[in-house]
Amino acid sequence: MHNLRKVFLLFFLASSILFSQQEVSFSQFMFLPQLFNPSVVGIEEKTILNLIDKSQWIGFEGAPSSNAASINGKLNQKGLGWGFSFLYDRIGPLVNTTASIETAYHLKINKKENHISIGLKLTGENYYLDNNSIIQLDPGDTAFDPSNYGDIVPNFGFGIQYRSPNFFLNAAIPRLIESNRYETARHIYVGMGGRINISKLYSLRPNLLLKHSKNTPLGYDFNLLFDFVKGFWIGPLFRGGIESSFDSSSFTSARGLIGGFQLTTNWKFSYAYSVLPKNLIYQNNSGTHEFFVGYSFRTKSEKKEKINK
Repeated sequence: MHNLRKVFLLFFLASSILFSQQEVSFSQFMFLPQLFNPSVVGIEEKTILNLIDKSQWIGFEGAPSSNAASINGKLNQKGLGWGFSFLYDRIGPLVNTTASIETAYHLKINKKENHISIGLKLTGENYYLDNNSIIQLDPGDTAFDPSNYGDIVPNFGFGIQYRSPNFFLNAAIPRLIESNRYETARHIYVGMGGRINISKLYSLRPNLLLKHSKNTPLGYDFNLLFDFVKGFWIGPLFRGGIESSFDSSSFTSARGLIGGFQLTTNWKFSYAYSVLPKNLIYQNNSGTHEFFVGYSFRTKSEKKEKINK
């Protein structure tokens, strides 16, 4: 029975790889919105570097793993922003490497720091098939032909955002061009969130991200973080499809916890853990782990203050 489960899981992974390429989802999406929405780059005064590592289904051989890095900042004082991002994603034998350049324009619409932003994203993707990790039953199967992989595939996308000091609403299509060769689908993202101040010591930060592509249910990621004034946060997370979120046997639903802290004004660290409901995948792994590190470079005024002290 144990071997039968492994065969089923391997079949599932292979089917996902070959017939339904989807974009990577991170539980801590609110820390790296640049990966799917270019309109956010340069909105902050500081230059910001973000790193994230995600390991899914720990204990299951060939399970997905993802790494991403992004950096963005202000180009000038006229509302322009710049950004670069990188994504490495592996599912079994298939490796997807993505590099992107982003730019955005931020229009301040009143004195309350409300902004409307638009952004553009240029992307190059590369798919690589690691045949060393595949045991082929049919050596002539063209699905595993290395010549079908290795090209750099260009793409482009855009995003928009409205932001106030305690609320944001955005939408984006990071990759407009669909690929029949790699079975990649166009994804539409809609995100919203903000901060609800409860007292001088505590606040709530709800974050919601909706994602949709053709022939799939409307997907969601949601978390509710409890922020403490000393720079610590913790809260639950949920991920799934709208049609199946209340089905305990759902294959797509996940639940977990996020916790993190602001070490200094420049450094912050966060961790997320999630599990799937009890099914074949759940029984063969110990969940998904996600580590995030963020660093904010000092502005010129902050550097001067430090020198003067």
